[in-house]
Parts: sequence; C-alpha cells; structure tokens
Amino acid sequence: MKKIYLGIILFLITSFLLAEEDIENDRQLAGSPIFSYAKETGFTYGGMLLYRFRPENMNINVPKNSLKLQAAYTQKKQFQTLFEPEFRFQNGLYRLYSNIKYQNWPSSFYGIGNDSDEGKYEKYTAESLSIEVDISKRIRNNWFLGFIYEFKYFNMTKSEIDGVLQSEEIPGSGNYTISGIGFSITRDSRNNVFFPLAGKYFKFHIKCFDSSFGSDYNFIEYELDSRTYINISGVHVLAFQNILCFIDKNPPFDSMAHLGDEIRAFEPDLFIDKHMFITRVEYRFFPWKSNFLNRLGFAEFLEIGQVAHELKDFGISELKFCYGCGLRFSLFQHDRLNLRVDIGFWKDLNSLTFNIGEAF
Repeated sequence: MKKIYLGIILFLITSFLLAEEDIENDRQLAGSPIFSYAKETGFTYGGMLLYRFRPENMNINVPKNSLKLQAAYTQKKQFQTLFEPEFRFQNGLYRLYSNIKYQNWPSSFYGIGNDSDEGKYEKYTAESLSIEVDISKRIRNNWFLGFIYEFKYFNMTKSEIDGVLQSEEIPGSGNYTISGIGFSITRDSRNNVFFPLAGKYFKFHIKCFDSSFGSDYNFIEYELDSRTYINISGVHVLAFQNILCFIDKNPPFDSMAHLGDEIRAFEPDLFIDKHMFITRVEYRFFPWKSNFLNRLGFAEFLEIGQVAHELKDFGISELKFCYGCGLRFSLFQHDRLNLRVDIGFWKDLNSLTFNIGEAF
C-alpha cells in the first residue's frame, strides 16, 4: 500500500513538473511516469510524452495536432511501446491518425468465453507488432468518413507444454499475420477532445481481414462506439458510453473482443470472445475554484459488460460489472488535459491505473 501511495504522489508531482505550455505559439508538452498495478502484470513502470501544437493559420476550433509516445515495463518482465501521431489538415477537413505498437508480453490464457475463471489459466509469451492507419474527411458539419488499414504480426514465442495453446485448437495459437482494410463513419460534436463538458461522439467501423490483403485469417469486425456528455454545472459532467463489437467468422484469439481492455477492474485477457457489449457511466467533477485547487478533481464510475460467442448468448444474468473511483489533476487548465488515477473493483479483483486523459 505504501508503494501505491508513493506512486500516486510521484506521478502527480513529476507530471506537473514536466508540463509546459507555450500560450503564444499554442503549444503544449506534457510528460508523465506510468505506474499501475494488476494481477497479471504486477507493478508497471514507464513513461509517456505528449506534444500538442496548432499549425499557423489553423482555426482555433479545430483540435490540435498531437504526438504521443509511451513505453512501459512490468514487474513480470513485460515490455510495450506505443507511438500515436494525429494530424489535421486544411483547417480540420482531413484527419490522419496512426497507432504503432510493439510488445513482448508474457500473458495468461484463461480460455474463450464469458465464464472464464481467474484461477484457471496457462501462461504464454508473445511478441507482436501492430500498425493502424485511419484517414478521414469531414463530409458535413461534424460528420467524418474514414478509410482504415490495419496490420498485425503475432509471434508465439513460448507456451506451456501440453497446454491448449500448443495443441493448436485455438485460432491464433501459432505465428500469424492479419491484414485488413475498412471504413468508418464518425459524428463528433464534443466541445473538447480531452475533457468534454457537453456534446456527443459516435463512431461505427467495419474492418475486413482477408487473404487477398495478405492476412492468414479471414474475418470481419463491426464496432459501434457511442458517447454522450451532459454538463450538470460548472466542471461537473456525466459521461456515458456504449460499445458494441461483433466479429464474423473465425478470428485469432488475440484479435477477439477483450472485456478487460475497457472495464477497469478486469485483467485484459480474462474475458474474450467474438462479440462484446459494454455500457458505462462516469461522474467527473472539479469541486474547487481557487487557483491551484481547481486543478484537482475526482471521478466515480460504474461499468457493465459481457462477451459472447453467439448473439443468442447475451443475457442479463451473464453481465459482469465494475465500480470504482478516481483522482484527476489538470496539467493544463484551459482544455483540462488531466492526469488520471483510477481504481476499479469487481468481487476479489481490483486494478490501479495511472494515465493521461480520460478513459472515454
């Protein structure tokens, strides 16, 4: 517990000292240590850099361009690095987003389905490189139409002898490549990208992975992400999100929907399957108005979700839920770029997360 308290203090102090804002040139630079804890990883340590800037003559209502670099190493010798550039051109008419991630990550395979047992798993280690590129164009007001390309190379470097992964009964238990194209349609009326006080966000995408694009697996992914932000008063916000994910045909297990990627109390690999439903609500508030204390805020959240192999398997009795609370600290007060510390709970599971930016 002392390590956790010390980590929170160091996280806030270090991030605040590394934050720099050039108001005249509309640029921001933020750095932050990464510190978290989960059963699968133990303690995670690392760092993150975020650089945001507005090109000359770009409308002030268009979100800034950004470059994000992140690296993390865990107590269980897992390593991950992530690079996320995002650029806007012609006053926001075009948007280019990319996600490049490499990881060498000892993990746990709990099986596939909504009834996995956190006490029954087998260990494996995989090395992977993934690249996603999303190019979109504003077609009307807040509506955008996008083209997506995704590539991933997955190399299973170690698995348990006589385990289910070595039997190759599970799709994706060997080495493989997936490659696919898709399109997206997005409506974004949020008044702020990092901390919306009001507005809505809607995105639907389809990705088709096929051998004609160089993929070892053929499957189609459909995903809908819908968010609503309601301003109660001042900097008090109710945020809602619904996620629906459906995968047709036979994807590798690592490309299935992962409930723990969204619900904060779960291990990322605990509940995975072809289909997923998630709904969550979060109350975010900054109660004080004094010059320094108005940087300090809080959050309370409730998250509910389920994975299923067939659509008919979804049911109220099968839902998993998580509740939790969080601490927020604004590096930049104007647009509320926040440091986030969240702790989520479910039965005897819990996780602690440190990051920059809201969960959604």
